[in-house]
Amino acid sequence: MSLINALKQMESDVDPVLPMVVMNEAEVDSYVHAVSILQLVDTAASCDQETHEHMRRVGDISMEMAAAIGMHDDFLDEIRIAAMLHDIGKIGVPQHLLRKDGLFTLEERQEMKRHTSIGGDILAAARRHIPSGDDADCLVMAEKIARYHHEYYNGAADHGIAGRAIPLVARIVSIIDVYDALTSMRRYKRPWTHREAVGFIKSRSGDQFDPGLVEIFLDLIEKKHHNDDTI
Repeated sequence: MSLINALKQMESDVDPVLPMVVMNEAEVDSYVHAVSILQLVDTAASCDQETHEHMRRVGDISMEMAAAIGMHDDFLDEIRIAAMLHDIGKIGVPQHLLRKDGLFTLEERQEMKRHTSIGGDILAAARRHIPSGDDADCLVMAEKIARYHHEYYNGAADHGIAGRAIPLVARIVSIIDVYDALTSMRRYKRPWTHREAVGFIKSRSGDQFDPGLVEIFLDLIEKKHHNDDTI
Protein backbone atom coordinates (compact mmCIF):
# COMPACT_ATOMS: atom_id res chain seq x y z
CA MET A 1 0.00 0.00 0.00
CA SER A 2 1.34 3.41 -0.92
CA LEU A 3 2.01 6.29 1.42
CA ILE A 4 -0.70 8.26 -0.35
CA ASN A 5 -3.29 5.53 0.09
CA ALA A 6 -2.25 4.95 3.69
CA LEU A 7 -2.77 8.63 4.44
CA LYS A 8 -6.21 8.58 2.87
CA GLN A 9 -7.11 5.49 4.87
CA MET A 10 -5.87 6.94 8.14
CA GLU A 11 -7.76 10.17 7.49
CA SER A 12 -10.94 8.16 7.01
CA ASP A 13 -10.46 6.56 10.46
CA VAL A 14 -10.06 3.05 9.02
CA ASP A 15 -7.95 0.76 11.22
CA PRO A 16 -4.50 0.77 9.58
CA VAL A 17 -3.73 -2.79 10.76
CA LEU A 18 -6.70 -4.64 9.27
CA PRO A 19 -5.65 -4.44 5.59
CA MET A 20 -2.48 -6.41 6.35
CA VAL A 21 -4.44 -9.67 6.53
CA VAL A 22 -5.03 -9.53 2.76
CA MET A 23 -1.57 -8.26 1.76
CA ASN A 24 1.38 -10.23 0.48
CA GLU A 25 4.80 -9.78 2.09
CA ALA A 26 5.94 -7.00 -0.27
CA GLU A 27 2.69 -5.11 0.25
CA VAL A 28 3.03 -5.40 4.02
CA ASP A 29 6.57 -3.99 3.85
CA SER A 30 5.36 -1.09 1.72
CA TYR A 31 2.47 -0.43 4.09
CA VAL A 32 4.75 -0.47 7.13
CA HIS A 33 7.04 2.06 5.45
CA ALA A 34 4.04 4.24 4.64
CA VAL A 35 2.65 4.15 8.17
CA SER A 36 6.11 4.84 9.60
CA ILE A 37 6.32 8.08 7.61
CA LEU A 38 2.82 9.04 8.67
CA GLN A 39 3.85 8.47 12.28
CA LEU A 40 6.59 11.05 11.66
CA VAL A 41 3.88 13.42 10.45
CA ASP A 42 1.92 12.78 13.64
CA THR A 43 5.06 13.26 15.73
CA ALA A 44 5.77 16.62 14.14
CA ALA A 45 2.13 17.65 14.41
CA SER A 46 2.01 16.69 18.08
CA CYS A 47 4.55 19.39 18.93
CA ASP A 48 1.58 21.73 19.28
CA GLN A 49 -1.86 22.34 17.78
CA GLU A 50 -0.58 25.30 15.77
CA THR A 51 1.95 23.07 13.98
CA HIS A 52 -0.68 20.42 13.26
CA GLU A 53 -3.13 22.86 11.68
CA HIS A 54 -0.37 24.68 9.80
CA MET A 55 0.90 21.41 8.26
CA ARG A 56 -2.56 20.51 7.00
CA ARG A 57 -3.22 23.92 5.47
CA VAL A 58 0.16 24.08 3.77
CA GLY A 59 -0.41 20.62 2.28
CA ASP A 60 -3.88 21.44 1.01
CA ILE A 61 -2.99 24.82 -0.50
CA SER A 62 0.19 23.43 -2.08
CA MET A 63 -1.95 20.86 -3.87
CA GLU A 64 -4.33 23.58 -5.06
CA MET A 65 -1.46 25.71 -6.31
CA ALA A 66 0.11 22.77 -8.13
CA ALA A 67 -3.24 22.19 -9.83
CA ALA A 68 -3.34 25.88 -10.81
CA ILE A 69 -0.03 25.54 -12.65
CA GLY A 70 -1.24 22.43 -14.46
CA MET A 71 0.54 19.58 -12.69
CA HIS A 72 -0.76 16.03 -13.15
CA ASP A 73 -2.90 14.17 -10.59
CA ASP A 74 -0.07 12.03 -9.17
CA PHE A 75 1.97 15.18 -8.55
CA LEU A 76 -0.98 16.73 -6.72
CA ASP A 77 -1.29 13.77 -4.35
CA GLU A 78 2.46 13.73 -3.76
CA ILE A 79 2.89 17.44 -3.08
CA ARG A 80 0.03 17.47 -0.60
CA ILE A 81 1.77 14.87 1.55
CA ALA A 82 5.29 16.17 0.89
CA ALA A 83 4.30 19.72 1.82
CA MET A 84 2.79 18.51 5.08
CA LEU A 85 6.26 17.23 5.96
CA HIS A 86 7.96 20.58 5.38
CA ASP A 87 8.54 21.16 9.10
CA ILE A 88 9.27 17.56 10.06
CA GLY A 89 12.72 18.70 11.20
CA LYS A 90 11.13 20.49 14.14
CA ILE A 91 11.09 17.15 15.96
CA GLY A 92 14.84 17.76 16.34
CA VAL A 93 14.42 21.25 17.77
CA PRO A 94 14.25 21.68 21.57
CA GLN A 95 10.63 21.77 22.71
CA HIS A 96 11.15 24.89 24.82
CA LEU A 97 11.92 26.83 21.63
CA LEU A 98 8.80 25.57 19.85
CA ARG A 99 6.71 26.59 22.85
CA LYS A 100 8.40 29.91 23.57
CA ASP A 101 5.98 32.82 23.94
CA GLY A 102 8.35 35.65 23.06
CA LEU A 103 10.64 36.45 20.18
CA PHE A 104 13.74 34.34 19.58
CA THR A 105 17.22 35.50 20.46
CA LEU A 106 19.81 35.39 17.68
CA GLU A 107 21.14 32.09 19.04
CA GLU A 108 17.65 30.61 19.26
CA ARG A 109 16.87 31.70 15.73
CA GLN A 110 19.99 29.93 14.49
CA GLU A 111 18.89 26.81 16.36
CA MET A 112 15.44 26.99 14.78
CA LYS A 113 16.98 27.30 11.32
CA ARG A 114 18.45 23.84 11.75
CA HIS A 115 15.02 22.28 11.25
CA THR A 116 15.40 22.43 7.46
CA SER A 117 18.60 20.37 7.46
CA ILE A 118 17.27 18.01 10.13
CA GLY A 119 14.08 17.46 8.14
CA GLY A 120 15.94 16.92 4.88
CA ASP A 121 18.23 14.38 6.53
CA ILE A 122 15.32 12.49 8.14
CA LEU A 123 13.51 12.19 4.82
CA ALA A 124 16.67 11.27 2.91
CA ALA A 125 17.24 8.45 5.39
CA ALA A 126 13.63 7.30 5.07
CA ARG A 127 13.94 7.32 1.29
CA ARG A 128 16.85 4.86 1.42
CA HIS A 129 14.61 2.25 3.04
CA ILE A 130 11.81 2.42 0.49
CA PRO A 131 11.91 0.74 -2.94
CA SER A 132 11.46 2.84 -6.06
CA GLY A 133 7.90 3.84 -6.82
CA ASP A 134 5.32 6.41 -5.80
CA ASP A 135 6.37 6.49 -2.15
CA ALA A 136 10.01 6.99 -3.11
CA ASP A 137 9.04 9.84 -5.44
CA CYS A 138 6.95 11.43 -2.69
CA LEU A 139 9.84 11.24 -0.22
CA VAL A 140 12.29 12.73 -2.73
CA MET A 141 9.85 15.61 -3.14
CA ALA A 142 9.39 15.89 0.63
CA GLU A 143 13.15 16.03 1.20
CA LYS A 144 13.50 18.88 -1.31
CA ILE A 145 10.72 20.82 0.37
CA ALA A 146 11.96 20.24 3.92
CA ARG A 147 15.54 21.18 3.05
CA TYR A 148 14.93 24.16 0.77
CA HIS A 149 11.59 25.79 1.66
CA HIS A 150 13.36 28.66 3.47
CA GLU A 151 15.68 29.48 0.56
CA TYR A 152 15.41 32.93 -1.01
CA TYR A 153 14.84 33.35 -4.72
CA ASN A 154 17.72 35.85 -4.82
CA GLY A 155 20.09 33.39 -3.16
CA ALA A 156 20.41 35.31 0.11
CA ALA A 157 19.67 32.38 2.42
CA ASP A 158 21.58 29.58 4.14
CA HIS A 159 22.19 27.24 1.20
CA GLY A 160 22.92 30.10 -1.19
CA ILE A 161 21.02 28.60 -4.13
CA ALA A 162 18.88 30.94 -6.20
CA GLY A 163 16.16 31.14 -8.83
CA ARG A 164 15.20 27.92 -10.53
CA ALA A 165 18.07 26.09 -8.85
CA ILE A 166 15.69 25.98 -5.89
CA PRO A 167 13.37 23.00 -6.52
CA LEU A 168 9.94 24.02 -7.82
CA VAL A 169 8.14 22.27 -4.98
CA ALA A 170 10.20 24.20 -2.41
CA ARG A 171 9.47 27.49 -4.18
CA ILE A 172 5.75 26.72 -4.05
CA VAL A 173 5.73 25.75 -0.39
CA SER A 174 7.92 28.72 0.54
CA ILE A 175 5.18 31.18 -0.38
CA ILE A 176 2.34 29.22 1.19
CA ASP A 177 4.29 28.53 4.37
CA VAL A 178 4.97 32.23 4.94
CA TYR A 179 1.43 33.35 4.10
CA ASP A 180 -0.11 30.81 6.45
CA ALA A 181 2.36 31.60 9.24
CA LEU A 182 1.63 35.32 8.93
CA THR A 183 -2.14 34.90 9.00
CA SER A 184 -2.09 32.44 11.91
CA MET A 185 -2.06 33.19 15.63
CA ARG A 186 1.31 32.41 17.15
CA ARG A 187 2.49 32.65 20.75
CA TYR A 188 4.70 35.58 19.85
CA LYS A 189 2.40 37.56 17.50
CA ARG A 190 -1.14 38.36 16.50
CA PRO A 191 -2.45 36.98 13.20
CA TRP A 192 -1.92 39.32 10.27
CA THR A 193 -4.91 40.18 8.13
CA HIS A 194 -5.19 38.68 4.67
CA ARG A 195 -4.43 42.08 3.17
CA GLU A 196 -1.32 42.57 5.32
CA ALA A 197 0.02 39.13 4.40
CA VAL A 198 -0.66 39.66 0.70
CA GLY A 199 1.17 42.98 0.90
CA PHE A 200 4.19 41.26 2.44
CA ILE A 201 4.25 38.50 -0.19
CA LYS A 202 4.10 41.12 -2.95
CA SER A 203 6.89 43.15 -1.35
CA ARG A 204 9.16 40.08 -1.29
CA SER A 205 8.43 38.93 -4.84
CA GLY A 206 11.69 38.51 -6.74
CA ASP A 207 13.76 38.66 -3.55
CA GLN A 208 12.43 35.98 -1.24
CA PHE A 209 9.86 34.43 -3.57
CA ASP A 210 9.66 33.31 -7.21
CA PRO A 211 7.80 36.21 -8.91
CA GLY A 212 6.00 33.96 -11.38
CA LEU A 213 4.72 31.72 -8.61
CA VAL A 214 3.74 34.75 -6.53
CA GLU A 215 1.33 35.84 -9.27
CA ILE A 216 -0.25 32.39 -9.38
CA PHE A 217 -0.47 32.19 -5.59
CA LEU A 218 -2.04 35.62 -5.24
CA ASP A 219 -4.69 34.80 -7.82
CA LEU A 220 -5.46 31.55 -5.99
CA ILE A 221 -5.50 33.00 -2.48
CA GLU A 222 -7.61 36.01 -3.47
CA LYS A 223 -10.23 33.66 -4.88
CA LYS A 224 -10.14 31.52 -1.73
CA HIS A 225 -10.38 34.58 0.49
CA HIS A 226 -13.33 35.94 -1.51
CA ASN A 227 -15.10 32.58 -1.33
CA ASP A 228 -14.54 32.40 2.43
CA ASP A 229 -15.98 35.90 2.84
CA THR A 230 -19.15 34.96 0.94
CA ILE A 231 -19.90 31.82 2.92
